[in-house]
Amino acid sequence: MQYGSDTFIVLYLLFALFWDSPDPNLIAQKLKSRLRPWVIRAGLSHRWTMYSGPFSHTVEIETRVRYSDGKTEVVELPSRYEFRRYCFMLARQRDRRLFESFARTVESRLVHLDRDPVEITVVRRIAEIPKRTGGFWGHFDVSSGLQFREEVLVKRLLR
Repeated sequence: MQYGSDTFIVLYLLFALFWDSPDPNLIAQKLKSRLRPWVIRAGLSHRWTMYSGPFSHTVEIETRVRYSDGKTEVVELPSRYEFRRYCFMLARQRDRRLFESFARTVESRLVHLDRDPVEITVVRRIAEIPKRTGGFWGHFDVSSGLQFREEVLVKRLLR
C-alpha cells in the first residue's frame, strides 16, 4: 500500500514539472493545450511561481477611522471568508467609486455600532518584495519582515 502512495506522489511531481515548464517545442505546446480543460477541472493547474518568491503579490486594504476626540483605529471587518475575499478582490481594483462605496459601507457599520467617526480613510498596502540574495535556489532576505508602501485610495470627511 505504501508503494501506491509513493508512486502517486512521484507521478504528480513529474506532472507538475511538465505542466509548469516552458513549452520547448510544438508537441509539448499542443499536448498542454489539449490537456488544459481536464487539468483545470481536476484543480491541478497551479503554477510553480505561487510557491516561489515570497510576498510577491501581498496587497491588502486597510480602513482607518478617526473620531472627534482624536482617537484613531483600524477597522476590522468580520473574519468570515466573504469579507476577506471581498477585500482581497477590492485591493486590486482601480475604480475609485468602489473604494468610496466601501468607505460608506464601513461608515454605516460604525454608525450601527453607535460609533461616530469624523474621517474614514481607505488605504491600499502593498508589500515590498524582499531582496533576492542570489544563489541557485533563489534565497530571499526576509530578516527585516514585511515592508509596506501605502496608497490612500479615498479619504471621507464626515464633518
